[in-house]
Amino acid sequence: MFTNTQATAMLPARDAARAKSWYADKLGLKPVEDFAENGAAYDIGGTRVFLYPTQFAGTAQHTVLSFSTDDLAGDMKSLRARGVSFLDYDLPDLKTEGGVAEFGGMKTAWCKDSEGNILGFVEGESVAALASAWASASASISASHCPMRRDAVRPGTNQALRASLQRARGKRLRNCSTVILS
Repeated sequence: MFTNTQATAMLPARDAARAKSWYADKLGLKPVEDFAENGAAYDIGGTRVFLYPTQFAGTAQHTVLSFSTDDLAGDMKSLRARGVSFLDYDLPDLKTEGGVAEFGGMKTAWCKDSEGNILGFVEGESVAALASAWASASASISASHCPMRRDAVRPGTNQALRASLQRARGKRLRNCSTVILS
C-alpha cells in the first residue's frame, strides 16, 4: 500500500527555534521550509525530516536520526570544534573509544542535539550488507534502529553477527538507520 510513497522522519523539539539554530550551527542544515514556532522541514540527502514542537522531545533512549559519513574522524573533529560532545558507552556489547564504537567494518558515534535527541554518525558498511549478515546468522531483523544499542541486540547473537559481518566484508554499508532483532 505504501511502497511507492515517500516517508518523512519526525524529529521532536521542545523549542523549535533553538533546535533549528542547533541544526544550522552544528550540522550546517538549513530548512527547505520554515514554519516559525511550528517547526521546519528539511531535505537531508533525499530524506525528508520534519522538526516539530512537542513536550516529549529528548525522551527517546535510542538513535532517532543517523547520518552517513565517509570520514567519521574528520566529521567528529569538525563537530567538536562547533561544540558538539559525543556520547561514550561502556556496556557489555557496546564500548566506545574517543566516542567511537566499531562493529566489523562499521564505525559509529553518537551525540545529542539541543533537544536531547540522540543522533548517530555512521562510517562503513550498508544496512543491506548488515541485514544480509544478520540473516545468514539466522537472526530475524526489521530495519528501524541501529544495532549499536545494547537493547537492540538479542543476547547470544553478537558473536554470530560479527562472524557474518566478516563474511560479508567488501560490501559497503550506507545510510544505517537502526536494526532491531526480533
